[in-house]
Amino acid sequence: MKSKIVKLGMTVILFITWTIISSAALAQTENTNTPPPAGSGKRMHGNGRAEQGFKIPDLTADQKASIEKIMLTHKKEMLTQRNLVGVKKAELKVLMTADKADMSAINKKIDEISVLKTDMAKKQAATHQDIRKLLNDKQRLWFDTHPMKKSKAKMMRPKREKGFITKPDENKE
Repeated sequence: MKSKIVKLGMTVILFITWTIISSAALAQTENTNTPPPAGSGKRMHGNGRAEQGFKIPDLTADQKASIEKIMLTHKKEMLTQRNLVGVKKAELKVLMTADKADMSAINKKIDEISVLKTDMAKKQAATHQDIRKLLNDKQRLWFDTHPMKKSKAKMMRPKREKGFITKPDENKE
């Protein structure tokens, strides 16, 4: 009887020890929000075309400067467009939450948002083509086969579910 209790106690102690060691090992592999070490080649924010443009093989200094200029202009235009879309969406929300909704005004506002988004897509395509014009065949092939990745900031935005904004962790219940 005493030996069974001792064996059971040892088993429990071993199990607890194994659990603690396993959790400590997993905690070390989790991604933290600390910045990467200097010179590691990893960036905290953005994996989009702007940063990707400089990963294109064999870029000359002139190509880098031209791509940087194109991207700066593009980002300024897109910021303005995104802000306008935000304003139009806010106006749409006001229209949609009115006591007596005016469907013609709502439809007009939706059309305005669509025009802005179409314009943004066209500007994105034009920027892509402007960058392609600067590249040789090998660089162009690389640029075309590496799609734009979402930035971490965009992936961390709150998710919408059934009209309510929820935190990313609240979706997992």
